[in-house]
Amino acid sequence: MPDVDYRVATTTDETILGEILRDAPMAGWVRLLLLREPSYFAADALLGDAVTVVAQHGDEPVGLCRLQRLPAWVNGRPMRTGYLAGLRVLPAFRHRLSVLRKGFAALRTLGLEGDIRPVCFTSIADDNTAAKRLLEAGLPKMPVYRPLGHLHTLAFSSRHGRRGSTLRQATIADIPALVAFHSRHAAQWQFSPCLSEDWLLNMGHAQALAIEDFWLCEEQGQLRACVAVWDQRHVKQTVAQSYRAPLDLLRSVYNGYAFLTRRIGLPAPGQALNQAYLAFFASSLPSEASLALLREVLWQVRERGIAVAVLGLAAANPLREILQRAFSATVYQTSIDSVCFVGDPPADIDDRPPQPEAALL
Repeated sequence: MPDVDYRVATTTDETILGEILRDAPMAGWVRLLLLREPSYFAADALLGDAVTVVAQHGDEPVGLCRLQRLPAWVNGRPMRTGYLAGLRVLPAFRHRLSVLRKGFAALRTLGLEGDIRPVCFTSIADDNTAAKRLLEAGLPKMPVYRPLGHLHTLAFSSRHGRRGSTLRQATIADIPALVAFHSRHAAQWQFSPCLSEDWLLNMGHAQALAIEDFWLCEEQGQLRACVAVWDQRHVKQTVAQSYRAPLDLLRSVYNGYAFLTRRIGLPAPGQALNQAYLAFFASSLPSEASLALLREVLWQVRERGIAVAVLGLAAANPLREILQRAFSATVYQTSIDSVCFVGDPPADIDDRPPQPEAALL
């Protein structure tokens, strides 16, 4: 096995990082490229901070992995967590276990140097069976991956939107109540984001999110629901690289059917999805009222010229199946696993279902 060099990536590595992301698509019925352009590092500032470790053999790229340090709820308490994201190994090195072992060791050393060890987690696509089998196998000198539950990322057409008058845009004066309300609901899930008044007050260009992007529903002066329309296309893009047969030949036929049934059309190969996230969603409303509220949010998404809205819900969330059916959603299923690095004690995580924020994964 040739020597592979592992180091913390910097802005001088933009070309290498972009090359790895383009040469290591997510496998499935559609091969997806998860790009971070025009700057790989721009998306690191969305919430928390991140360290990316890049691997090279001489001048040849090998792979990368990112540790995103996020404030989130674990066991009903706010704490700092580490999300292992963007694990990519190029095909020529994919079956060399030593590359993974040394890469994880480097990520632990370089990404958590001098840090209080956070509770770490990751997401693995359900249809990426090879990666899931390898990472959860409990191999020696590898991190211990423990499945905790499933996240369903729902993507649906903004044509399901309807004009309404239930929602209003948030203002700076709403921030304390917004944080308190979101926290009460996020605490029931593992790894849901922990919002703070300071972060909401200081959102800016780096986040591409303003307080006016949050929509609130009130009843008798009490907050009953919140959601943000978060358009991240200027820093992150999901690109359909290619489709598996026979879908590659039937894409135009399917798109006609999708238009008639208000489903999501399939973009041409090489085209990015025109999408926004419905982020930080929390509701104490009955299911039907929550559904009506999200229809109103979808109207706002459509008014922005955005075709697709994306919302991540735990498989155990009772609203998930209702929305999936009502909005004819395309569903991307991932396993949420805790990750314990070699040499670290296992995290004590209770049985609350995981529901991390899809907009941050």
